[in-house]
Parts: sequence; structure tokens; C-alpha cells
Amino acid sequence: MNIGLLSLTQSVGVLFGTNIDTTPNAVLVSIAGNTNAKRAALVHVMFNVIGVVWALPLLFPLLNLVNMILPPRSRKTSTKPIGNCKR
Repeated sequence: MNIGLLSLTQSVGVLFGTNIDTTPNAVLVSIAGNTNAKRAALVHVMFNVIGVVWALPLLFPLLNLVNMILPPRSRKTSTKPIGNCKR
């Protein structure tokens, strides 16, 4: 839900950060595990990091396209709760 606290660019940055942020948890849990747990943690880290690195070059062109299509007012109010709609 967008209430104007973050811009679209900032929220995508937070999304990428949370994706990378889950990787230390997998590594820490795998320390006590067997070889398969360590492999799973490695794949988890690689998948998240490669996914973010792959998406970064596409990020700004896609955000610019969204900013061109939607006027600033609709970007801020398009996902507000239904209770805020005028009747």
C-alpha cells in the first residue's frame, strides 16, 4: 500500500535489499547442517544475488517507463485503501 512515504524508486530499492537480506539467515542455519544444507544455502545466496544483479540494469528504464505512463498524482493514490476513495 502506497501512502506517499517512499517513492517508487526507493520502494524497489527496499525490495531488492530485503531479497539480499535473507541470505545471511540461510548461511547461518546451514552452519549446523550437513553438506546438503550448505549446498542449499549456497544456491539461495547465488539465486538472490544473481537475481538482483540481473534486474538492476532493467530497473531504471522500467521505472522511467512507469513514470512516463502514470501521472504523479495517480502514482500516489492508485494503491490507497478503498476507504479513502471519494463517493
